[in-house]
Amino acid sequence: DGCKSKLNDAEDRFASAVEEKSALQQQVANLKQSRSDLVGQIDGLKGEMDTTTTTLRDELSQKSNKIAELEASMSSEKAAGNKLRSQLRETNLRLKDLTAERER
Repeated sequence: DGCKSKLNDAEDRFASAVEEKSALQQQVANLKQSRSDLVGQIDGLKGEMDTTTTTLRDELSQKSNKIAELEASMSSEKAAGNKLRSQLRETNLRLKDLTAERER
């Protein structure tokens, strides 16, 4: 009877160990799947970051080019304005001279 009890006790412990092993194997499988999912998410986020970085660099380059174009245009318009002011001054001086001659 004592041997039977020890045998039953050993069988219970063995069954418990088998269940524990099975549960641990399931946890390991779940962790591997979770890790795989996380690696996939990380790869996806890295891809999004690369795409966003490229897009932002392109936009920045386009905006920098536009700024350079606008600055060149402003410079050209300023030069044209200066030239027109000089011509106006010269015309006013000639007008003044002509008016003075006419009055003599």
